[in-house]
Amino acid sequence: MDTDKIEIELEEPFKGNAIFEQFDNGIQITIPSNKDWGKSIFLGFWIIVWALGLFFTISILIAGPILLKFIIFVWLIFWVIGGLLAFKGFLWGVFGKEILFVQSGLIEITIDVPFFGNKKTYDLEVSKKFRVKEDDYRFYGIFANRKNDFGKVIPEGRIRFDYGMKTIKFAGGIDEAEATFILSFLKEKNYLQEKNFEN
Repeated sequence: MDTDKIEIELEEPFKGNAIFEQFDNGIQITIPSNKDWGKSIFLGFWIIVWALGLFFTISILIAGPILLKFIIFVWLIFWVIGGLLAFKGFLWGVFGKEILFVQSGLIEITIDVPFFGNKKTYDLEVSKKFRVKEDDYRFYGIFANRKNDFGKVIPEGRIRFDYGMKTIKFAGGIDEAEATFILSFLKEKNYLQEKNFEN
């Protein structure tokens, strides 16, 4: 009796987004931003429209009557803020990455995005309760997004820890399983100790 062979195409196990680099004085983990090209293209188009609107508004601000100038000036402040946020979101989506550098007793977190980057260093002696934030999705019309991330330029971090009375959040561009792996790896390599996971 002939039987038809059924070919099943299995998904390859995802190997993660993070890039690990070992240095003499510590380990660096680079997490690129999620490349949502649809969103980046939309933001790029929006920024062009924003720039045209800015040029038009400034021309009115220069030549218009005094009362109109005041109204336009107030509106212009919000227009500029919105444009800068969109520009930051575009740069983050195309070029952005988070860089985590861990060495003995210190953890350095860098948001690397052109013009808007920042770097902060934390003392691991007082960094407690390292944990992974589980997925918590909400739906916004046709969009699905992790809760608290909708409308944010840079997503809230998947990995979190308490630093005094503040919660530090980083690694927004990875999945829950990869975040768990990173914490396990840092613990295995003794960069994080058992006390860093305690309350």
